[in-house]
Amino acid sequence: MEKVTLEKIRKMIEDDSIAWLDDATAENYGTDGAIRYQQTALIDGVHVIVFWDTTPEYDDFEQNFKRKINLEEELLRGEVLDEEDEEFLKNYDETLEAYYQNDESNNCDWDNPVAIEILD
Repeated sequence: MEKVTLEKIRKMIEDDSIAWLDDATAENYGTDGAIRYQQTALIDGVHVIVFWDTTPEYDDFEQNFKRKINLEEELLRGEVLDEEDEEFLKNYDETLEAYYQNDESNNCDWDNPVAIEILD
């Protein structure tokens, strides 16, 4: 039986021949609030977890979304924003929220997982 490797999984993703056992889910990763997606598969009788990092574009969105939420909370508390923060809120693109939050297919490069964990 061939060893389960990241390269083998990438080839199986390309061939659409993986038996996924669940949907991909976002999980906290590391200590800086980063997100990594994971999904469980059965490959040659071996249970594995496949991991994907988020794209730089998603990471930028997430950082800006958090900034927007924080600034809106400051406004609710009656705080006065500086000119840079006011300009940020004025130009914030709300459509990105739907793009990333409602359609997670945009959050990772799903053809290129970054790691696997063998469960068996």
